Amino acid sequence: MNRRRALMSAASSGPAPVHGTWEDLFARIADGTYATAYSVGEILPLDLGTEGNVGAQIAAFNTDDKADDSGKAKVTFITKHALNTAKRWNPQLSPSSAPYTEGTGTIGGWAQSEIRAYIRNTVKPLIPSDIRNRIVEVTKKYYTYNTSGTASTQTIVDDVWLPSAGEVFGNYESGIRYSDLFGTTAAGSADAKRVKTKSNSSTAVGWWLRTGSSTSKSRLAVTNGSSTGYNSHYTGYFHAVGFCID
Repeated sequence: MNRRRALMSAASSGPAPVHGTWEDLFARIADGTYATAYSVGEILPLDLGTEGNVGAQIAAFNTDDKADDSGKAKVTFITKHALNTAKRWNPQLSPSSAPYTEGTGTIGGWAQSEIRAYIRNTVKPLIPSDIRNRIVEVTKKYYTYNTSGTASTQTIVDDVWLPSAGEVFGNYESGIRYSDLFGTTAAGSADAKRVKTKSNSSTAVGWWLRTGSSTSKSRLAVTNGSSTGYNSHYTGYFHAVGFCID
């Protein structure tokens, strides 16, 4: 009788979810084995429709601070591929001298940027609901100028975001460093781990970071993997999107 019950229970529970699927990751989060069952660099499927089958690559475990102060988000992801649509970061700096207008140049930084609004309002809804519903808000830092032109590092609550120069290279503003994913070579040096392509191409593209220049109110960090620099905010570059799952 006990054997029969065991067989019936096994049959009703169905096969275990396959490693590398979101269903399996969520099960591993539930049983606490996610950080040993998975590794930094592994890619889970993420199809954003017209923006491409970009893949969600594990960037870190237990690293980003949840915004509700309940601890660390369990898994941090950054899309393996850049999204298909190139976007400017912001319209041109205006006016030519202080007081400047927020949301132009780098005034107001990431928090007030056009590209942040685009990612939140247009890209986030493309994430399948079973994944999107598990995304948690985390705290992120960004380098910014205020309307008077004074620079500072600020903190913001985000659910979807661009990586920062500090997170990718580790030697800019203070912040999380995803060195296990992106490596530890200095900014400006070649590192294939930082190369992004669109999902339908093998050509490296420049992709935006959320960090402003410390010497210009009109330039933002961008990298193509082999180098990084600060380019004009109104130039169209591609972008990779990060988010945390709990």
